[in-house]
Amino acid sequence: MTEENKEIPMPQPPEEPVSLQLADIKFCKTIIETATERSAWKADELATVGYVYNKITLWLEQNEPKTETKADETSEAEGETKND
Repeated sequence: MTEENKEIPMPQPPEEPVSLQLADIKFCKTIIETATERSAWKADELATVGYVYNKITLWLEQNEPKTETKADETSEAEGETKND
């Protein structure tokens, strides 16, 4: 008698939506910087890499939480305003 090979179904973990955090985008920027320093890009790839790097940098500037310096907090607390 021969025994048939039957596949045993493996339970699949529930799929969770992928989420990106601000830190993940910063890591991408760091990866591009590091690879550039190590001359990892071919000449014909530089324009694309630069475009993506500039886009990531601009996105980070627009989406990073703004931190106030101690001087700014003190001026606002004392009722001073910036009119630069």
